[in-house]
Amino acid sequence: MSFPIVRHRRLRQNAGIRSMVRETVLQPEDLVQPIFVAFGSGIKSEISSMPGVYHFSLDTLKEEVDEIVDLGIPAVLLFGIPETKTVLDHRALPRTELCRKRRD
Repeated sequence: MSFPIVRHRRLRQNAGIRSMVRETVLQPEDLVQPIFVAFGSGIKSEISSMPGVYHFSLDTLKEEVDEIVDLGIPAVLLFGIPETKTVLDHRALPRTELCRKRRD
């Protein structure tokens, strides 16, 4: 076996470049947890097509977010589930209601 002809030293010039080209390592702080928010109250129902993933109502959302934060995941992405679906799907969870809950 021969020694490599090209030795990409430019990829080791400084710490910033080394961190970009190093092996990928995922930590909990690199993750974002999706949460599906449904209309109603007291809702925690499993999504049949995604085992282990649930629909939550606004009143059960805080408990779930607290559990996610305790696991070391720093961010969540909220998806509003509309009461009724339309062709354009422009009526998900009202923006003001979700934003108000986010502050709580």
